[in-house]
Amino acid sequence: MSIQRPFVNFYSPTFILYELSSPFLNIHWFLDKVNMTGSRAQWYNGMILLFTFFCCRLVWGTWQSALVYIDMWHALKRGSGLNPLDIFQTHDI
Repeated sequence: MSIQRPFVNFYSPTFILYELSSPFLNIHWFLDKVNMTGSRAQWYNGMILLFTFFCCRLVWGTWQSALVYIDMWHALKRGSGLNPLDIFQTHDI
């Protein structure tokens, strides 16, 4: 019997925040397509896009990536005591 544990329950919501700037990027593209290039709406949207991109992708993302790598490093150093090849074997219950 193999051991199954939650795999990305903690990290997935953390990394979904990388995409927080995507709606603003889509709005920016849409405003270009409806000939509102250079309008106030596009300018305000662009400022929000830059702010969310900087905060979420560059600052938050870099920090969270470093924390994940630290967690992985500690997990590899500690070890689980399980044989990694046991994952590929099937056992009848």
